[in-house]
Amino acid sequence: LEYFFEGLKYNSTLRSIDATFIDLNEAAALALKEVLRVNTTLADLNLTGVKFGSFKSLKYIVEAIGFNNSLKTLRLSKIENREVDYD
Repeated sequence: LEYFFEGLKYNSTLRSIDATFIDLNEAAALALKEVLRVNTTLADLNLTGVKFGSFKSLKYIVEAIGFNNSLKTLRLSKIENREVDYD
């Protein structure tokens, strides 16, 4: 999955990513973070039902949202975090 996201990083026609109900491990989350940080055309991200493999995976996405200026819609309902970490 991380290679898929890496391929989208510089895609200048990308407007939407529908990543519903996937398992997002740290490597894939880091690659998606880079998409959000670098891509300037992404306007819609759907992460409904995503199962984050760790707290760090979720943290990567939250951090990346702060870098992105093009994102208009973010869907995060029914997400799961498989690891409990209160640090």
